Amino acid sequence: EHNPWTTNADENGNFTTTWFVTDNEVNQTLSLTATGLSSGLKAQEIFTDASHQISSISIGGQNRTPTYGAGSKTTFAITNFFDGNGQSVTRVTNLVAAGLPTGATASFALVPTTGPGNGRDTGTSGAFTNKLTITTLSTTPAGSFTITVIGNDNNGGHATNTAAFTVAAAALSITASNDVKVYGQTKIYGTGQTRFSSSTLKNSETIGSVTITASGGTNSSSAVGVYTLTPSAATGGTFNATNYSITYHTGKLIVIPGPASTLTVSGYPSLRTAGQSGTLTVTAKDQFGN
Repeated sequence: EHNPWTTNADENGNFTTTWFVTDNEVNQTLSLTATGLSSGLKAQEIFTDASHQISSISIGGQNRTPTYGAGSKTTFAITNFFDGNGQSVTRVTNLVAAGLPTGATASFALVPTTGPGNGRDTGTSGAFTNKLTITTLSTTPAGSFTITVIGNDNNGGHATNTAAFTVAAAALSITASNDVKVYGQTKIYGTGQTRFSSSTLKNSETIGSVTITASGGTNSSSAVGVYTLTPSAATGGTFNATNYSITYHTGKLIVIPGPASTLTVSGYPSLRTAGQSGTLTVTAKDQFGN
């Protein structure tokens, strides 16, 4: 039982007063009785006091973005807000309940503040700050993930919130190899092509094949000249295309004339005198007239 104290009421009999509940009274049923000094009238309120408990969690943004193929760390600022009237929060435990991609782990570094609500019996709200560190491996997949953070305190409070966590795709360059064909031959491209080169993949991964599309030159009647080979749709091997940001570079298909089948000599004069110059023209053509 607390010792009585005196406070002044307004002309309507209303008053405001402060009464701090001790730790051993938390979650106990209490009775507050007010007795008018002049009127002798009494008013009574029965209530149960409650501890400070976590009411919500705020999660700041990701401070940097790890990239696939390179183990790294990123951090989030976590704030655990709590309110109540009685026993102060002295311990908060955070954990990531769901959403971490394969190979990623989470750790926390709790930093208790000393502001309102972290002392004793203040009756005001407060907060515990925390730093969430997520560590990725070189094999942690690229993508956007939703992580769920849980907060539990020593007074039985519980709160959750979610945040976006991103692992960036690694850069990958793929170039179609140059090719040559003789006029009159045919060339077939499309899916399953293995004549290409690439920049180094992560984790010793490999590419099985690509699709190559020619701008022309594949038919037997295609004119002698240079055509473009465009790669796309890398697949197969041990790599996963979703872990890479792929840039494709073109190659060349060069169509050359076939071997000569006729040789024509013209322009040599039939009669000439000593010292007279002449012009000799030699023309070579393949069987297709090129």
